[in-house]
Amino acid sequence: MCTITWLDDPAGGYALLFNRDERRSRGDAAPPTVAACDGVPYLAPTDRDAGGTWLGVNAYGVTVGLLNHYVADAARSADTRAAEAPWPSRGQLVRRLMACATVDDVVRRLADAETAAAFRPFEVLTLDTDGGRVRATWDGGSLTIARAPAVRPPISSSGFATADVLAVRAATYDVLVGPDPAAERPDAGDRLDGPVRLARLEAFQRSHVPERGGFSVCMHRPEAHTVSLTMLGVEPERVWMRYGPGPACTTVLGPALTLPRRGGVR
Repeated sequence: MCTITWLDDPAGGYALLFNRDERRSRGDAAPPTVAACDGVPYLAPTDRDAGGTWLGVNAYGVTVGLLNHYVADAARSADTRAAEAPWPSRGQLVRRLMACATVDDVVRRLADAETAAAFRPFEVLTLDTDGGRVRATWDGGSLTIARAPAVRPPISSSGFATADVLAVRAATYDVLVGPDPAAERPDAGDRLDGPVRLARLEAFQRSHVPERGGFSVCMHRPEAHTVSLTMLGVEPERVWMRYGPGPACTTVLGPALTLPRRGGVR
């Protein structure tokens, strides 16, 4: 139960926002830190319950965001052997992918027979600085890859009234954010360094449209709720991440944690 939006910068970067939704029984996450995978530094918060993460951005400017695939999960739960298997946390997958330098590297890693199959169903969104935008869906039996321009914000998941929730959130995006700038001539407000569209994305992530509850992007249900808002950016010389614990509607984003960007402008 999460929602991701992003904004491309024609100069070769992007900004991304991620609402993490979780059961109320889950513990608090740890804020972002600098970690490394195969010598590649990256920024990521940590799920203290399982040690993984739902979102990471590395020094190459590659971002990987993870969403649960609730429909496929429900189907697999009927399989007793699958339900009882000692599955590792899907958040460990994000950490394994943080050594990748491009979205194509991510796709190759996911396509490896032993990678996706080691985890319960998931969806992964990955972006890079060359305009690569890939949505990879593992349903427990096959891996489906969608690429830009078919991959557009928002991307969301919900274990509750899935189709209806996703339709409402997509409609809310159209109202609060507006058309995809890739489909029209971008103006100053569509650039990463222009505040207008980025502010609209943040307002969308914090919104309670049509009302505060299970359909809103900042989600509030008796058994689950939005537990954090994360914003990250990839710029010519650096990558950064800001994190706000608690409901997106009220949280305050903390200061940016940064890394020098590999292969960027020197």
